[in-house]
Amino acid sequence: MVATGKIKKRRAMLEIGSEAPKFSAPDQNGNMLSLEDLLGSWVLFWWYTKASTPG
Repeated sequence: MVATGKIKKRRAMLEIGSEAPKFSAPDQNGNMLSLEDLLGSWVLFWWYTKASTPG
């Protein structure tokens, strides 16, 4: 499963162990996926900066 999306605004960094904010994003097949869809599962957030960008 791969989910992609854009962050609308910069938010404060979460503390380790804190609850993640609600989100939804399209997966690799274009189906919308939300955090509630993953309730009861371990979730790993992994992202990287797009090539040739200042981020």
